[in-house]
Amino acid sequence: MVRRPVLRSRFVRFTSAKASDAALDVGCGAGYSSFALARKVRQVTAVDWRPELLATARRETARRRLTNITFVEASAEELPLPAASFDVVASAAAIHHLAHPAVALSEMGRVCRPHGTVAIEDVVASEQDIRARYHNRIERLRDRSHERLLKLSELLAIVGQAGLLAQRIEIVDSIREFNEWVGVTRPPLGRSERIRHLLQGSIAHDLLGLDVQAEDDTFVFVQRVAWVLSSNPG
Repeated sequence: MVRRPVLRSRFVRFTSAKASDAALDVGCGAGYSSFALARKVRQVTAVDWRPELLATARRETARRRLTNITFVEASAEELPLPAASFDVVASAAAIHHLAHPAVALSEMGRVCRPHGTVAIEDVVASEQDIRARYHNRIERLRDRSHERLLKLSELLAIVGQAGLLAQRIEIVDSIREFNEWVGVTRPPLGRSERIRHLLQGSIAHDLLGLDVQAEDDTFVFVQRVAWVLSSNPG
């Protein structure tokens, strides 16, 4: 399993950010992408709507002695930032937390400079409706802040609706182990056991599309993580 800071560093390389760039991190969470961006660009603005995660990110920024990150508490769907302000706009593992992802993508496009870059990373659901619904069901049990994993086709559609041009797409397989995966959000025991039951029930016909495998007293499965690099044609 790839550690989150390592994955975020790879994602930042995918954005092709340059030393002269001003970057925006939308849905920065605990700050992993922001920290990686801060080592590549001149200035990072990190936006999140969850004050507890912003507090964690600020503490870690101070510990790392990073001085080029500014944190803003705001909705991804209504960014309090001027149009055409950033060379790079990035969002990692945040789209599935948004009630209106198309609105958020439009906002990202609005604040991106002409010929700038918008980079999205998120887990994507199966293109098959039944598998996508099943996947989102267990994700909501695991994490009450979860809204919906998009299919890759849906993600690309809203990128286009935002007036952006998809330039590059990569799909990364992320191998997850049940206890590690559930431990990220720590749901109550009853919900964890319900998730375990649903994973077991998905195996015979691969109802999740995640190739779930039972191993001893746990499960291992493969999530598909999409990286989409788009440009703002201006």
